Amino acid sequence: MYYQAIVAFETGVLDNEGTPKVKKFKYIVESESVFEANKRLSHYLSEDTRDSEVISVVKAPFEDILHPELTPKYYKQWLTTFYVGDFGGSGSRFGKRKT
Repeated sequence: MYYQAIVAFETGVLDNEGTPKVKKFKYIVESESVFEANKRLSHYLSEDTRDSEVISVVKAPFEDILHPELTPKYYKQWLTTFYVGDFGGSGSRFGKRKT
C-alpha cells in the first residue's frame, strides 16, 4: 500500500512577522499502515539537516506505481516494443526518416 506524505521544511527565511517560511514537499511511502509510513518517513528525514515537520500522511490516491525497479518486466517489454516493433523496426524511436 502507498501513502502520500506532505512534509514542510523551513527555508531559513522569516516573514514580516518573524515566522519562519516553509516549503512543502510530497512523498510517496510504501508501507502497510500510517504508523509504519510515519516511521519510515521519520527515519528518512533524520538524515536531512533541515528542520522539517510531517504535515499529513494519507492513503495515496494511486492504485499502483510503475517503476523500473518495482515492475521491471513491463519496462523490458516496453523498450523492446517501443524501439523495434511499433515504429517500423528501424531501431530509432520514430521509424525511418522521410526524405
